Amino acid sequence: MGNKNRTHYTVENLNPEQTYQAEVKRGKGNKEETFLKREIVTGKEKGRLDITKAPYFAVGDGKTMNTERIQRAIDDCQKDQLV
Repeated sequence: MGNKNRTHYTVENLNPEQTYQAEVKRGKGNKEETFLKREIVTGKEKGRLDITKAPYFAVGDGKTMNTERIQRAIDDCQKDQLV
């Protein structure tokens, strides 16, 4: 994916339930060696719940107390549906 001089790297836009191979190399110029190889398996795609819409109608105005609405939305989700 390119040369990166950092300790953290985010990989985006992976497909759900797929296997990927990741490889980290180190070195300079023509002297390059594989430092780390890992297999990455992505999980199932999870749904998103818009709690600003029915039936929750949470309001993000910084004034409205939404605790009950948010808790109801959490309670309505299956554990494996939470993002």
